Amino acid sequence: MFAIVCSGNKQFKVSSGDLIRVPYLAGENPQATLQLQPVAVEEGVHFLIGSEELKKTSVTAKVLRHGLSKKTLVFKKKRRKGYRKTRGHRQAFTELRIIEIKLPSGKVLSLEKLKKGASKKKITGEAEEASKAKNLKEKAVEKDKAQKTASDKVKAPVKESSQAKKPKKTSPPPAKAKADDKKKSAGTKTSLKTTKTADKKPVSRPKAQKTAQSKDSVKKPSVSKAQEKGE
Repeated sequence: MFAIVCSGNKQFKVSSGDLIRVPYLAGENPQATLQLQPVAVEEGVHFLIGSEELKKTSVTAKVLRHGLSKKTLVFKKKRRKGYRKTRGHRQAFTELRIIEIKLPSGKVLSLEKLKKGASKKKITGEAEEASKAKNLKEKAVEKDKAQKTASDKVKAPVKESSQAKKPKKTSPPPAKAKADDKKKSAGTKTSLKTTKTADKKPVSRPKAQKTAQSKDSVKKPSVSKAQEKGE
């Protein structure tokens, strides 16, 4: 449900409770109410434009304040003339709050009714959210309980099987333990002797290396230089 309103040669789409900025209205003081001219109205499926029924409709608004919009800069320049000018402009406006829209059928869309409906919706919405949160918590608790019970049922037979598989270690009698210690000490002594004898054995060299070394070791007879000349 909305209406299209004309003010200052401009049209605005409006519904009850909206805040609009209209071109400056000089004769209106703040907190005053005024009637706006409706151009078109939507009522359910029907859309009324320029008919006689629009005369029965009315849109009431409340003046909140007068003000100025943000500054817009206007810059002018002419090249090669040294002409430059900057000007600022702030457009005046009037801020309105739409209080009521009266339709030709007799229906009235007021701001108070909208506030009451919004408050009821908030209360009902909060109650629904609280109930949903409780239901979710209860479901989560039930799921945790079910998971714990299932895990306990699965773990119980596993523990029994592990205990059955692993036999208990029995300690040997003291006489057998002493005999085992003696055997271990004798075995370690024999292993040490074998390693020592292996270290003392000479390293065997191949025959080819021995013959080469013996040939190099034979010294040639020394001949003096005088004997060589006499020959």
